[in-house]
Order: sequence, then C-alpha cells, then structure tokens
Amino acid sequence: MGRTRQLVADAALAVTLAVLTWGTIELDRGCECPRPWWALSLILAQTLPLALRRVTPVPVWLLVGLATGVHGASDLADPPVYFGALVATYTVASLSSRRSSVVVAGVTAVAILAAMLAAGDATLTDVVLNAVVFGTAWILGDSVRVHRAYTAELEDRATRLQRQRQEDAWRAAAAERLRMSREVHDIVAHHVSLIVVQSEAAQVMLPARPEKAAESVGAIGATARQALGELRGLLGTLRRDDPGPDGLSPQPGDAEIASLVGSVRDAGLPVELVVDGTPRPLPAGVALSAYRIVQEALTNVLKHAGPAAATVSLRYGDRQLEVRVADDGVGGGAGRRGAWPPGDGGGWRWRAGSWTSAPARRGASSSTPACP
Repeated sequence: MGRTRQLVADAALAVTLAVLTWGTIELDRGCECPRPWWALSLILAQTLPLALRRVTPVPVWLLVGLATGVHGASDLADPPVYFGALVATYTVASLSSRRSSVVVAGVTAVAILAAMLAAGDATLTDVVLNAVVFGTAWILGDSVRVHRAYTAELEDRATRLQRQRQEDAWRAAAAERLRMSREVHDIVAHHVSLIVVQSEAAQVMLPARPEKAAESVGAIGATARQALGELRGLLGTLRRDDPGPDGLSPQPGDAEIASLVGSVRDAGLPVELVVDGTPRPLPAGVALSAYRIVQEALTNVLKHAGPAAATVSLRYGDRQLEVRVADDGVGGGAGRRGAWPPGDGGGWRWRAGSWTSAPARRGASSSTPACP
C-alpha cells in the first residue's frame, strides 16, 4: 500500500511538472506562432518518466537528462527552470549510493555545459546560475540520503539495544529463579532435617521421658512455623511486581547464625559457635551467603555425620569473613538407610571471586570477602 501511494504521488508530480513547464514556456514565448509537434513530446519526455523516479532513479534521470539536453540544444524556447531534470537529479542523489550520485552529478554538470555551449547564446551568468541550481538540488538530495541512512542506523541500534535489554532481562529472571530455588532448597532441607531429628528423638523419649518428648514436639512446631515464615517471606516476593522496601522481610545474615546454631543445638546436635574478631556490617549478599553456608553445613552434619559434635567458627578479617564448620562424626548418618559415605556431605567454597561446590570434609572451610 505504501508503494502504491508513492507511485500515485510521483505520477501526480510528473503531470504537474509537465503542465508547469509547458505553461512557463508559453508565458515567456511572447508570440502566437505555432510550435512544432515534437516540442510537447520533449516536455513530456522531461517530466512524465518521473512517475517511476523512486522505482528506477538512474534510468529515469538518464531519460530525463537526454530529453533536457535535446531541448536545450534546439531552437525551441527554454523554460525558466528545467524542473524535470532538477527533480531527477535530486532523486538520484537521495536514493542511490554516494558513488552513483557523484557520477550523476559530474555527468549532469558536463551535459549542462555542453548543451549551453551548443546553443551558442549562453552567458557566464547562465552557466553559473544553472550550476548553482543543479548543485543545490544534488546537495539537498545527498543530505536526505545521509539523514535517511543515519536514521536507519539509529533505528537498527535501538532495535539491537531493545533485544539486548530483553536478553538481559531473561538472564536476570533465570538467575533470580535459580537463586530462589536454592533459597527454597536451603530452607526446606534445613528445617525438614531438624524436624526429622526432633521427631525421632520424641519417638525415643516418649515412653520413658514424656516431658522431654513434649519439648521435642514443641520444637518441631516452632521449626515448622519458622520454615513456613521464611518460605512465605521468600515466595511472597513472587506475588508482587514491585514489593518495595516495606514489602519484604529481611534476609538472614551473619547476625542470625547464633540463632541458627541455637536451633540446631535444640534439635540434639552439640554445636558451638566461636567468633573471632569484631563483627561489623557486611554486604547483604555476603552475609546471606555466610548464613546459607553454615545452614547447609549443619544440615549435612545432622543428615550424614552420625553421632557427632560440631563447631562453627566465624573469623572477621579486615576485608574478608572466614566461615569454618567442623564436626567429629564418623559418617554414615547414624546408620540410617541411604546415608552418604563419610566426608561426602557437599558444601560451598569462595575462591577466585566465585562460589564453587566442594565435598564437605571435617575441617573444611569457606570464606568470602566482606567488601564486594
């Protein structure tokens, strides 16, 4: 539909220029002597091909130029301006390549000079005037071509940037899904392990020590409520487009490791927390990583170390936090079916600027810089 509109507009322009050229010649001629039949044919040859100027600009320019040259070299009255040749020159300069438009400009200049010399009555003023008029038409067309190319480059760049933003958003969403899946895994694995240990202890103590069994059952309820609260706070972010700072519960960090150790101790695992250095505020990502490392390590101790005692050491340095979790268990998960072999609990280590997985052995440690 756009091409059809262009053809209709160019056809209307061609007819208008034909009428305008013919009218200006008749007004300037100043006599009523009849004109030869081929005079009108030359005028139509200079204007009507412009209906296809945007389809084949160079052939149209060539045809219009030949008709204009013949008209200029003949004894026929010249129009004040060769409108068809001007439009054809402008079109080639605006639609063709720079190389083609420069060639066209040179050929046009030579043709104009040759036609005026052949007429024999051209003055220097006529030559300069025609050079200025046709040069202006070519400069305008070339400016339009440059502007069109610049606009196309900007649109292409905007398209690439939009595509890049979409890809970045997809990657960020994938990374966030992976992070949340790890968070859910850590929360569920830790609290379910505590619930299993406490329920087994309650089952053993129920016949002989019902009051202790009741404490274990209460601890199971508290652990379950804590797990639900953490899951609710984590998954609640998925229900909001923009939760805002007041819509999110704070993520656990190194300050909550003491309460984590206390909950594991209440589950029946003797665990001690040792802090070396002066605790100070850490970046949120570093503090959360430290908490999850300790949580994962203690969960593995509960599941796989068998009867054991554990020690959690936090060492605050100038620009780093060292986290160390050690146990004296023999492995085998207290004889439970499906337990891993000793020393294969799995864990995380910070090394060379990234977290990597590594088997958890007694004495294994992980550290992360306190500053990004």
